[in-house]
Amino acid sequence: MAGEVPYSVEGYDYLTLAPGPVPGGRGRLATTPDAYGKVVLRPLPDTLVPVRLRGKHVTDPHYGSRSSEVVLECRDGETAVLIVAERHAMRWILGALPLPAD
Repeated sequence: MAGEVPYSVEGYDYLTLAPGPVPGGRGRLATTPDAYGKVVLRPLPDTLVPVRLRGKHVTDPHYGSRSSEVVLECRDGETAVLIVAERHAMRWILGALPLPAD
């Protein structure tokens, strides 16, 4: 996750689905330094909405050299946020984000 937002913290390189605020409620995406997503979860705000899905550009943050990685461009208010993930994981990332208000 990259962008000038408080939840873009160095070392928090993994996304996980955190439990919802109420039992059985909708889960929320959270960043974590733990590859297993079990500790130090920082939930992403509901103000983060997807804009478009695209392939990686050379100017994008480099988290790995996997050819299966794609970039989800998001907005948090006026701030651009990029989520870089493998193509197969993007389905659940998109499903956990709120829909744009257009």
